[in-house]
Amino acid sequence: MKLIELYSMQMHTAITVDELLKQHLPHGYSVIIAATLKKKGRKVSTAFVRSVKALIYQDLQILNLLIELAKTHKAYAEAEQKKLERLTSK
Repeated sequence: MKLIELYSMQMHTAITVDELLKQHLPHGYSVIIAATLKKKGRKVSTAFVRSVKALIYQDLQILNLLIELAKTHKAYAEAEQKKLERLTSK
């Protein structure tokens, strides 16, 4: 698994990260990450962000931002799902 090779992750961590990034990154994630990095004084292209996600290039800062964004989006989706369940159960 490329996450293990590029970032020296343990297998269970790599699987968790892989699933998180595949299932919970929002549409337009590369624009969001590039804008976040620009605010921090680093200019990267959206193509480079996508290449890091695809494990073509290694960049720990971008990977960490991708994971944070995916976790945030996952929490939002879970909260909306619970809200939907509450609304439809009455």
